[in-house]
Amino acid sequence: MFDTYTLKWGDTTQKLNSPEVENWIENLEISEENINYELKELPENEVREVEKEEISKYLFDKGVASQIINDLHDRIDELIRIARWYNRQSNPSESKTVAYLTVPLLRALGWTPQKMVIEWNKIDIALFVNLPRKDEFLTAVVEAKKKGNSCLTAWSQAQRYAEIKNRNTCQRLIVTDGLRYGVYLKDDNDGFVNSPEAYLNLTKLLEKYPLYKCDGAK
Repeated sequence: MFDTYTLKWGDTTQKLNSPEVENWIENLEISEENINYELKELPENEVREVEKEEISKYLFDKGVASQIINDLHDRIDELIRIARWYNRQSNPSESKTVAYLTVPLLRALGWTPQKMVIEWNKIDIALFVNLPRKDEFLTAVVEAKKKGNSCLTAWSQAQRYAEIKNRNTCQRLIVTDGLRYGVYLKDDNDGFVNSPEAYLNLTKLLEKYPLYKCDGAK
């Protein structure tokens, strides 16, 4: 419908305010009935940014040790520096995104090499609740996109891998581009909900995401 590069592909959420799109909207033929259609109210855009100290307190109240919290903050700062360096150079490939951004964060969150496997049975990163690393001990599927691409588009791919026979212990789908993370959980019917339970952007820690109707950084 639009010429190449009219839309800015990659961002999870974007404004459609280019001249080409605005001109297309202005020239649409809309019936009187649809013109008077009552629009749904959009969620408020003002969302509180979460300070790191608040996250520290939250994690500490959940029983996380102070040293681990400090290490996690240091790792996040380092990942942001790496990501900004890539922005000045060129975006890393998917494999580099996994190696230099996603795996370091998972390690900081406590995942050990024993319970975390890269490129396991087509899964970018498989997380296991117990050993040995087998289907019946899979607890999370992590699907990565190249940095700068919309990570939420990987949801259906992660779901397919998680719902393979004997993987019913898998409780989470995590999609990421190395900086942005969407987390999906199972519902009461043991199926994955197609909207995120939580969303995290390491460069901007927000309390919640009304557009996605989900929680934020904590």
